[in-house]
Amino acid sequence: MLPNRPKLRPYLTRSTSPHDPDHVYLVDRLGLAAPTPLTPTEFAWLEYLDGRYTEHDIQLQITRQHVGRVFSPQVLPWLARLDDALLLDSPRFHDVANAPVRPPRCIGCY
Repeated sequence: MLPNRPKLRPYLTRSTSPHDPDHVYLVDRLGLAAPTPLTPTEFAWLEYLDGRYTEHDIQLQITRQHVGRVFSPQVLPWLARLDDALLLDSPRFHDVANAPVRPPRCIGCY
């Protein structure tokens, strides 16, 4: 379930890859989530994920900003994808972060 007012969680940073110039990556510095590719347009939408806007407000802002290019139905799957990737400050993220046992993040590098 998505939060009523979606918010990016802390410890995320932006990265790019010369192998994938069409995407901007959102990288979790805690290592709980895999780097998530976003289009430049989707990356620009992150500005609305500060906890002040409801899902409906985000849809309105994006539709106004991108008249004729973006349809609001695209916003909810985008938010769900961010939540699935553990990038939103949501109950799903807190369940993983506060679990008594977490999956190891460094397997194969020892």
